[in-house]
Amino acid sequence: MLVSNNARKCAERFALKVGIKHYYWNAKKPLLKYFRIILRQFNFNPHEMIMVGDQLITDVLFVNRAHMESILVVPVTGVDESNRFICLLESLIYKRLAQKNILYKGFFDEGEYRLDYDIL
Repeated sequence: MLVSNNARKCAERFALKVGIKHYYWNAKKPLLKYFRIILRQFNFNPHEMIMVGDQLITDVLFVNRAHMESILVVPVTGVDESNRFICLLESLIYKRLAQKNILYKGFFDEGEYRLDYDIL
């Protein structure tokens, strides 16, 4: 299942390309509206779901509010500079997490794995 903040066209194109049958666009994460719809529609419990996301502010905050597990990945398309405030806030959060020896931005990346992103 795909839950995206992107426009319908972008989410739909990605979902079709990777074979995802159920997808939601313009989800306005970290709000929980679509999360609640998914829980009701598919009869899921939050502990049965894992969110894979590339942003702390939208994806990880969403997951924490929903009481789910998360996997934070390196963005495939690079940094989106369209919202400078979010980028600044994320940088501050990464800095604070690094100071606490919890998470270092960019520590895990494709590095030795040389992943193939042709699917995108």
